[in-house]
Amino acid sequence: MREYQTNKLHLKFDYETIERDFDIYQIKQKAEEKKYISQEVLDNVSEEQYITAVQWIYGNTALVLLEKDKISTYAFKKKMRERFPDITVCQIKGLFDEKVREKYFGEGDIQLARLLFNSLRPYKSEIFHRNNIMGKLFYQSPKWKSKDTVYFVQIHLDYSFHLILKVVTFTKDTGDSGGYVFDKSTGNFRRALKTDKGTKYVKKNKNTKSTVPFLNIENMEKFEASKMGVLKQFVEDVRTYLRDYIEINFETMEEMMSHDKKWEKYSIKVKENKSKIYEKEAAKRLSSHKIAIVDECNTETSKKIADDFQAFLKKVYGVGSKLGDSVSSGTYNLRIIHDKGYYKGENDLHDEIFNKCIVQHITVENYKKCDLEKNPEFYAIIQELFIKEDIVNKQLTTFNWSETLGKSGKTWAFVSFKKDDTDKNTKKKDQYTYYRVFITPDGKLSFDSCAGRSWMRRKDEWKNIIRYHQELIDKRKSEKRYDENIEGFFYTDINDICTIYKTNACVYPRFDGIGGELFLLKADKELDKEQMIDALLHFKEDSPELVKKNKEEFEQVLNNLKNRKEECIDKKFFYKKILKKGKLREGFNEYLRTEYRILLNLSKSKENLPLYDLDAMTDIHYSVSSDSDGELIKYFVGSAKALNRSVARSNPIRKIIGKTLKAEEILPMLTATFVRNEQYTVIPFPYKYIREYFQIS
Repeated sequence: MREYQTNKLHLKFDYETIERDFDIYQIKQKAEEKKYISQEVLDNVSEEQYITAVQWIYGNTALVLLEKDKISTYAFKKKMRERFPDITVCQIKGLFDEKVREKYFGEGDIQLARLLFNSLRPYKSEIFHRNNIMGKLFYQSPKWKSKDTVYFVQIHLDYSFHLILKVVTFTKDTGDSGGYVFDKSTGNFRRALKTDKGTKYVKKNKNTKSTVPFLNIENMEKFEASKMGVLKQFVEDVRTYLRDYIEINFETMEEMMSHDKKWEKYSIKVKENKSKIYEKEAAKRLSSHKIAIVDECNTETSKKIADDFQAFLKKVYGVGSKLGDSVSSGTYNLRIIHDKGYYKGENDLHDEIFNKCIVQHITVENYKKCDLEKNPEFYAIIQELFIKEDIVNKQLTTFNWSETLGKSGKTWAFVSFKKDDTDKNTKKKDQYTYYRVFITPDGKLSFDSCAGRSWMRRKDEWKNIIRYHQELIDKRKSEKRYDENIEGFFYTDINDICTIYKTNACVYPRFDGIGGELFLLKADKELDKEQMIDALLHFKEDSPELVKKNKEEFEQVLNNLKNRKEECIDKKFFYKKILKKGKLREGFNEYLRTEYRILLNLSKSKENLPLYDLDAMTDIHYSVSSDSDGELIKYFVGSAKALNRSVARSNPIRKIIGKTLKAEEILPMLTATFVRNEQYTVIPFPYKYIREYFQIS
C-alpha cells in the first residue's frame, strides 16, 4: 500500500522570526452578560489598515496580528479603549516559552497557525480571488458568482490539524439587511459596515449542496476551479508569503498508523448495475410485477418523464408499464411529483404514507434528460423499488445475506439515531430518537424505534444502547473530540456494541503533481512533426516488445507523420485521430511525458494512477489494529468503477470500534452497489434500509 497523503498538517513555526516581524495581542470583551465578543469589535478591528489579521478564538476572546512598528502598544491599547471601553488588550510575548504558547494559542499552536493563515492578504487575479472575512480565509474562482449567489471555498483547520475545504454560499438579501458586501473600491468581499449601501448578501444555511467538485482533471482550468486546485493555490501562497514563519507538510496514512499497522486494498467481484447479469436478474423481477406510472403533475415535463421511463423499461429490461391514476398495492409505483419547494409545506405529496405499497418518487424540477440506456436516475429508481419491496415484505433480497453474513447463524442489529429538534433551545442533555433493524440469518427484517428520553425506565436492549451512546457523548466531550462524529451502532451481542465514526481525516491526491501535469497538458497546443517522428523512433528502441505487439499500428502512425506536409500538428488531433486507442497510445503518451516533458493526455490508466495517488480515489482501503476500546477498523471508500475526470467529493476516513470486530464481516456490507448507483456504500448498507423504512412508515 502506498503512503497516500492525508489532509492532516504537520506544522513547524519559526518563533524568532514571528516575534521579529509581528506584534500579537489578545483582546477580550468583558461586558456583562456577553458570552461572545461582539461582531462590531471584530469588524472594526479588521478594517484598520495597520492590522494584518484577526482570529476569533472562543467566547469573548480574539487574537490580533500587527506588523512590527506599525503602531505602538500604547497607541493600540488607547485606540481600543477609546472605541470599546469594555475591551482589554494583552500583548503576547515570549513565544519560545511553551507555557505561554499553550495559554494563548492552544495545544499545538493551533490558533497561531490559524492567525498566520488568515494574514494572507485579499488578492484578485484571473484565476482566483482571496478574501479574509472576520478570521476566515476564502478562495473563489471568478466564475463562482451568478446573478443572485456567490460561493467560496473556506480554508478551515480543525483542532486536530485536519485541513478542511468547506463550500460557503451567500445569496443576495432582498431586504437589504445582509451582513456581507463587495467593497466598491477594492472589489473584495467583506463584512458589511453600518455605512455600507447597495447590494448585500446573507450566508445560506449549512445544508446547501456543494457546488465545487473535490477534483477535476479534465483540464487546467477545471482543476483550478476544484477544491484540490484551491488547495494547491493555498499551499503555494503559504510557502511563498509565509515561508519565513511557518512550514507545512501533509501527514501520510502510514504516519497516521504505527509502522506495523498497514493499509490494504479490499478487492471483491461485484455485479455492476448495468452488467448483463444484473439486467437479466432485474428484468426477471420486474416482469413478475405490474408497473404503474402515476403522474401527479400533468405537465409537459411530467408527461415526458413518463414516456421516457416506459421506453427505458422496454429497451433495457424488455418489460411494459402502464399509466395509473393512483398508487396501488402489489405494484411497482413510480410517482411523478414536484419538489418540496413547490408545495411550500402545504399538501406536500412527499409526506403521504402508503402502507404496504411500493412507491418511488421522481420530481419534475430535478429531472435531467439523457440517453435512455445511460440514465442513472432511472437505474436508481429500479434499485429503490427493489429496496422498498424488501421493506414491505420484510425480507432482504438485494444482498445474498444467507450465503454471506447469515452463515454464522447470528442475528445482526443496526442502530441509527437522530437528534431531537425540540432540544435545540433547551439546556437539557442531548436527546435522540433511535431507529433499529434486525436481520436474521435467513435475511428476514424487523424494525423498531425508541425515544431516548425514556431510556432510564426501559428494561430491554434499548437501555444498554442509549446508555452506551450517552456515555460516549460525555466521554468525547470531556476529551474535546471535535474531529469525528458517531454515525451509528451495530451488534450481534448486546454486550459488544460496535460504533461507526466519521472522522475529519481524508485522503488527498498529489494535487501538486496533478497541477504540474495539467500545466504540461496546457503548455503545447501544437507539436513539431519532426520531433514526434524522432520520439517515435526512440520509443521503438526503448520499448521494443510493446512496438512489436502493435507493429502495424506503429507503422501507420509513423507513415502518417512522415507524409504530412505541415511542420506542426495539433496535439488533440494527434492524440485522438492519429494515435489509436490502446496500449501503444498509452505507452507513447507516458514516454513523451517522462522523456520529452510533453503530455498528450492525462492518463487514467491503472499504471499511472499511483503517480498522483489517484488510485486512492478508487476501491475500498482499510487497516485493522487494536486500541484501548477493542478492535479497530479504519477504512475509506472510493469509486467502484474507473476514475472519472471529475470526483464530486473527498473520501473521509471512517473507523469502527468493537471488542470482537472482523473485517471480513464488515467490508462486504460496503460493496452493495444497489444503494448508490454502481458505487460502494460508505457505511454498511442496512442503514439505508433503516432510513427508507422510517421515511415511508
